[in-house]
Amino acid sequence: MTDVSHLPSPPLGLIARVKLARHYVRWWPLATALVAVVLHVIIELNFVSYWPSPQEHSPLLIGLGFRVMVWATLLLAMFIFPRWQSFAAVLFLGYIILSGAGR
Repeated sequence: MTDVSHLPSPPLGLIARVKLARHYVRWWPLATALVAVVLHVIIELNFVSYWPSPQEHSPLLIGLGFRVMVWATLLLAMFIFPRWQSFAAVLFLGYIILSGAGR
């Protein structure tokens, strides 16, 4: 009997690579959505003035980080779409959108 652990594995096709990538990143949309919600709350509580009209004055890194996390959440949720993690990430994004629209 030969041990197959030392034999080279056959190269993966494109579909197999995409399925493997979807498996590895399935929790990333939830993590990025949570970071985006936390940054949104920080911006709303500390850097938005509501008088005379709502205006955001967040530092560049916080505002840029928030925008990157929102886009990353959206793209990752679309990448892993039929899984429940993508639906939860979209709900987080919906909260951010409705909260920002309520200013």
